[in-house]
Amino acid sequence: MIARTLVVVLLAGCSDPTWKTLEARSSGAFGDPSWIDERALRTSLELAAEHLVSQQRPSGLFRYQYDVVLGEESSEDNIVRQLGSYWALALLLGDPEAKLPPDLHERALRAFERMSGWIRERRRTYEHAPGAAWIALDGEVPTGAIALCALALIERVRAGDRADEPLLREILAYLAATQRPDGGFADNYSPRRGRLSRSSNPYADGEVLLAFAKDHNELGDRAYEAVLDRAMPALRRRWFESREVDRKKGFYQWGTMAFWQYARSHPAARRKYEDAILRYADWMVLEHQTLGRARNTSYAVEGLATAFQVARARGDRPRARGLRYAILKTHARLISAQIGHPLTRKNPFIASIPKAHLPRDRTRGGFLNGHEDPTLRIDVTQHAVHAILLTLEHDVL
Repeated sequence: MIARTLVVVLLAGCSDPTWKTLEARSSGAFGDPSWIDERALRTSLELAAEHLVSQQRPSGLFRYQYDVVLGEESSEDNIVRQLGSYWALALLLGDPEAKLPPDLHERALRAFERMSGWIRERRRTYEHAPGAAWIALDGEVPTGAIALCALALIERVRAGDRADEPLLREILAYLAATQRPDGGFADNYSPRRGRLSRSSNPYADGEVLLAFAKDHNELGDRAYEAVLDRAMPALRRRWFESREVDRKKGFYQWGTMAFWQYARSHPAARRKYEDAILRYADWMVLEHQTLGRARNTSYAVEGLATAFQVARARGDRPRARGLRYAILKTHARLISAQIGHPLTRKNPFIASIPKAHLPRDRTRGGFLNGHEDPTLRIDVTQHAVHAILLTLEHDVL
């Protein structure tokens, strides 16, 4: 605890919080960027893929959370994070950077299809909008969960598998129907009451925004251009410009990735949204001080890798150098807490865990929720997968 506090004090106490001094200011934080090369990332990616596949239950859902110190399975669950893992499988199958071995690719495909079957069984027509469908998820339906389902299906369609494209179109129609007059999206739907909530949150707003931005930019679908054009500036103001840390952080990676997709398909707005991406990265690293965080921050890399691409394309060397350092240092800290990765030799906490609490079939390839955190949770691995793929895609190495 004292060591963690010292890192935060060192980061916060510097009088020159700029990209040029980042390496010196964060040298005391755990993790060394020199540990990370392409081999380390690809080993991590394969281990993570094995973990996701091996944690799937016969139903299609995943074993959710395990404590490696106590050696106990948790009874907790979270459907949004379950569907995030579904998206991770789609990324591992379709992303050009995934490059899984054929046998592992085949196992991942079977796992994806099993989860797709679970989703199709729960498809329900949404009577308030033509051509729309939602997914029954036991009780209130989180909009973020449906958005993650859409993101997974977008990846499959982009990869050339159009079997579930009709379902994708129905889900996008439903998400469009959740848009509120203020540009955001209702954060849940109550089947019992037959109505959408009057509230929104930065996570769901960001997930839906990214789904529409990717559908527009990567699939060339113009059906929801009006929805996207109304949501983009509204959510940029509400969450990116928010003074409340939790709200700004909750929208961070989703907003950054959505801004990037929107900038690619809207040349007139490109400069404005790329500026927002870079300012958001400044906030995440220099003000929010992500390098001083002890828990898993793969989500931050999902945004920072995108910002790196923008900074490098603009010739912004100090920012690109700082972003590269932040990304690789974060990977070093997180991968050293991935069960079974060679980098765990750098982590004394892993060595202290009783071997009996690390059964291969339950823990191998999973990411702990921090380099000194006993919680192994399925969505932490999901975020790590996407962070690695974006690091490879944007050539951060």
